[in-house]
Amino acid sequence: MAVNVIPISEAKKNLSAVVSEVEKEKKVYCIARNSRAAAMLVGIRKYNSLLERIEDLEDIRDMLEAQKEPKKSFEQNKRKLEREELGFKAYNIGVVGSLSRKELYSER
Repeated sequence: MAVNVIPISEAKKNLSAVVSEVEKEKKVYCIARNSRAAAMLVGIRKYNSLLERIEDLEDIRDMLEAQKEPKKSFEQNKRKLEREELGFKAYNIGVVGSLSRKELYSER
């Protein structure tokens, strides 16, 4: 992808023609101010394509980071759920400590 560099003064004078080239000929322009890149002018299709690529790369990055996180074992998750269930039943019954574990796990 070739990038055409033009000064901002030229871009102002010929904006309609520059936009037409971007739109029809798929050209890309770097608009310079004081000999430094100030802005890029790309067609809408190219812009949307770049946004989609960025989103895809962010999704891949997030997936790779998630894979690095330590995974809990089945037993760890099971114990956590049991503790939460035990606490929920004890709270609902209103008697913590006076019921046996068997009573807490029985259906009421």
